[in-house]
Amino acid sequence: MTKSTVLCVAALLITHASAYAADSKPYIGEDLQLRVNGKPFFIRGMAYAPEPLGFPGNAMQTKSQYGWNYSQGAWLCGPANQYAPNDWQSPCADDDLVGTLILGTSANSAYNTAIQDKWKRDLDTMKKMGVNTLRLYNVNPAGKNHLPFLDAVAERGMYVIYPALSNYLARETPGGFKKELVQAIVSETCPGKVQHPAILAYTAGNEVTPIQDQEDASRIQQTMEIVKATCPGALVTYAHNDNPPDWVMANNQNGESPLMEKFPLMDFLTVNIYRKNPSNGDIDAYHKLFYSDIKGVTEKYRKPFLIGETGEHQNDRFKPFWFNHEWQYVVANSTPVGNLGAVFFSYNDEPIKKSRSGTSNDVYMGIVSADLAPLDKKDQAIDPPDRFKAADYQGIPDYTDGGYLIQHAGSKKGAGRYEMFVNDGKGIAGCSFVGAPSPAGIGACAAAK
Repeated sequence: MTKSTVLCVAALLITHASAYAADSKPYIGEDLQLRVNGKPFFIRGMAYAPEPLGFPGNAMQTKSQYGWNYSQGAWLCGPANQYAPNDWQSPCADDDLVGTLILGTSANSAYNTAIQDKWKRDLDTMKKMGVNTLRLYNVNPAGKNHLPFLDAVAERGMYVIYPALSNYLARETPGGFKKELVQAIVSETCPGKVQHPAILAYTAGNEVTPIQDQEDASRIQQTMEIVKATCPGALVTYAHNDNPPDWVMANNQNGESPLMEKFPLMDFLTVNIYRKNPSNGDIDAYHKLFYSDIKGVTEKYRKPFLIGETGEHQNDRFKPFWFNHEWQYVVANSTPVGNLGAVFFSYNDEPIKKSRSGTSNDVYMGIVSADLAPLDKKDQAIDPPDRFKAADYQGIPDYTDGGYLIQHAGSKKGAGRYEMFVNDGKGIAGCSFVGAPSPAGIGACAAAK
């Protein structure tokens, strides 16, 4: 960072720290329940990585095939001034779309206005769906300010599981892991050791290989130490992929969980779970998951668990409203095993973050698409509406952008996903984030277990 950028960031932190209310951090009680403001809090989570509107202009061209500029969408990934007034790099390059650009240039001002409008629309939609927690994956403290996003979350009474060690910093930062960037992330969100009111917990990495790779383990450990020193009392977790030998005690002869043993500073363990029946989405394996795998860890270590991701790539092979059935089980069985809730993956499709050709299944895991049509209508492409994946969703049409033929043949596989969160009685009545918000208020959703 330049000296002027550092001074700007310092001023922002001082201002925000003085504006925060009394420091009442979320905490975990002896009963392994998460509490926020002293009350039990069950995580109704959504993985969120804002996708610029204007897709499928995701070849990051600055003009459409019709000759006019994108005013949103792919245009957001055009050149701006993140690091210096004349650097002209894409603010999307670091995979961080929850930060406003700090330098006061006209290009940055236009970007900041557009990306904040995008957040507000998304946050309002998720709030109505009953989401109370967002899980983020990538932030970059260099040249970006994340407090406006966190303020917008807090204004809506929502919370964030925030990446202290993001995917970008863990593996992709030029020159390797930089401890000072992790420090900057935590300091920005906990200035003067006062935690931002939107922060629920910090994650110290996602799906790396700390059991097999000592360098990964060291980065996670250093990140947890930074969180605890910089923001005393803040909760910190690490999110692992569901490789049972790494975290389940039953797979280890000494009766220990390798991940829990390796990271004693961890307040709760997060695992990304995709154990549904691949043919129909049934949760046949969930009884063992909850009452053997999860309960074994939480009882031995007296620390809770979080399903950090759950979702499905294909969706069309599953029975309708499969997530309502899964959520039904989660809310009815979490308290006995010390599970804090679940995070659905994900809110929106991620065409820019994934491959241009759309060959990665991960592109289509959202409940909302950044699709738009018709692309020859400038007014609709400038500020297109979100395309919610209701049952009649037909996928993303082929499109030519800058000479590239962009095809997304698999995009229709998300059809019907949105309706699982705005359930109108077609599936299990009330078995959604709104209808069954917590184990204490399951209602009609609790009938079957």
